[in-house]
Amino acid sequence: MNCSALRKAVLNEGLKEIGSSAFEGCESLSDVNLPDSLENLYFYAFVGCKALKSINIPTDCLGNGSTSLFISSGLESITLNEGITFIPGNFISYTNVTEVILPSTVKTIDAYAFSMCHKLKSITLNEGLECIGYRAFIGQNNLTEIVIPKTVKVVQDTAFDSSAPDGETREQTIKVKFEGNAPEQFIDNGTTIEKNVHITICYHDGAKGFTYPEWNGYPTEIW
Repeated sequence: MNCSALRKAVLNEGLKEIGSSAFEGCESLSDVNLPDSLENLYFYAFVGCKALKSINIPTDCLGNGSTSLFISSGLESITLNEGITFIPGNFISYTNVTEVILPSTVKTIDAYAFSMCHKLKSITLNEGLECIGYRAFIGQNNLTEIVIPKTVKVVQDTAFDSSAPDGETREQTIKVKFEGNAPEQFIDNGTTIEKNVHITICYHDGAKGFTYPEWNGYPTEIW
């Protein structure tokens, strides 16, 4: 932690855990490998690693203890391997990642997982995804479309909050496109945010559970 001159970390195959804040504040760290043997990656492990541009996340080392792993790091790209089932809260918040492709094994995206990723332009959600957490995509100013697989059963209210990043004004609309019926559960967290600003819910003609011209406070359209 806070080894400001550390540039490279070679981690051995056989390593099972990286503890909380292990590399936090290592601002010069640009080269680190996460071995396939890794079973647990704990919170704040790479917070503030400004020189870290890319990372490969092995199978399945992410859990409830993996929150806020890369906040305010220099990440521009991330590779998520098959076998990962859970995307933790604040996973890559405040990073420069431009594209995310989830592996086919992901079941849950936790709260704020992709929040404030100011440069994110594309995210591909996998068939098999079941739950999208509270404000998972808050603070996007370049993301214009999210396609929701028909397997999604639970959506937390304001998961698609369109608030712009701090100090910016959002002008583009995010179209949230559902491939199947409305989710079985749309959980209201009691937020007072104005949900219908710059968000449009899109669904296929004949899909069940949606309403027109609004659904749960969001404007709707057929796509």
